[in-house]
Amino acid sequence: MLLRLAIAVLLLPVAGAAASVDEELVQAAKSPYDIARFVDTHISFQWEPLWKTLGLENDGDLFTEPCERGCSEELVTVLDPFQVILILRHDWREVYLRFLRKTGPDNSGPWEFGGYYSPLVKYFEPRHHTLRFGKKPFLIVTEQGVSGTGVASEVDAWLDLTLPKFEPVFSLTTDGHNDVHPDNVGLKTNAVVISMESDPTERVEVVYSVRFTHEGETLAERSDTAVYTRRGDEFVFDAGRSKISKADIDNIYGLEDDHPSNEDYLRYLLPELKKIAAGPENETKDWLKRFLEECDNTVEKREIQAVLPAAAPK
Repeated sequence: MLLRLAIAVLLLPVAGAAASVDEELVQAAKSPYDIARFVDTHISFQWEPLWKTLGLENDGDLFTEPCERGCSEELVTVLDPFQVILILRHDWREVYLRFLRKTGPDNSGPWEFGGYYSPLVKYFEPRHHTLRFGKKPFLIVTEQGVSGTGVASEVDAWLDLTLPKFEPVFSLTTDGHNDVHPDNVGLKTNAVVISMESDPTERVEVVYSVRFTHEGETLAERSDTAVYTRRGDEFVFDAGRSKISKADIDNIYGLEDDHPSNEDYLRYLLPELKKIAAGPENETKDWLKRFLEECDNTVEKREIQAVLPAAAPK
C-alpha cells in the first residue's frame, strides 16, 4: 500500500507538468511567432493541443508522435499580401501553417489561421522557396512524387499566396526515374520552367526532357514543350500552345510504374530500335530480341522484326 502511494505522489508533478506544457502550446497557437518560440524552447511535447486549437482534424498528414528533441521551425514572411508561413519539422516530415493579419506587419491586431499544407515525404526532406509571379507571391514546395522499387520522382507544388485556400494551384514533376523492370527500357526525366507570363493571362511554359536507357546506356533522348494556362484556381494543360499531347506528357513524364508500356516504348524509340536491329550482333541486340518477345504484335514491332536478320536454319 505504501509503495502504491509513493508512486502516485511521484507521478503527480509529472502529470501537472505535462498539462502545463499543453496549456502553453494552446496559448502559443494564437501567433506563428509564439508557436515558433514554443518549439525552440521545449524539448518534449505533444502536437495534438496545437492541431486541436487550430481546428484541424488529423487525417494522417499531421504529426502524431510526440516531439522528442527532433523538432524545429522556420518562419517565412510575405509582405504583400502580408502573411507568415510557419514551417514545423518533425524528423523528415514538414507541416506548413499559414497565418494572416489584416493590420499588416505592424505587430498589432489578431492573427487569422489560413490553413495548412503537408507535403508528401518518403525518400528526401522537402525543400521550399518563394517567387513572384507578376505581382503575386507563390510558395513552391518540392516534395515526393511517385515512389517505389525502381521508380521515384520529385514534384514542385505551387501555392498561390493571394488565394484564401492554402493548397497547390499547379504541380510539376521536375525529376524522376523509372527502372522498375531492369531488362526492359528505363527512363530518366526532367522538367524546367522556362517562362512565366502574367498579362493578360497567367501562363507557365515548361520544357520536358527524357533519356531512355537500358542497363544505364542511353538508347535515345527527346525534349518536349508544354504550356499551362491559369483557369480559375488552377493551371491546366494548354493543348493549343503545347508541342506535345497531354496523353504523352502523362505517359512519359508522369512516372507511373506501369507507363510507358512496352508497346509505347516501341513507338517512341522506333528509329533507334530499328538501328539496333540492323546493326552488328552484340548484347544490346540480344536484349532487343528478348524485349520484342514481351511486346504485343504492333505495327512498330513488325517493322523492327523486318529489319532483324532471319535466324539461321538449324
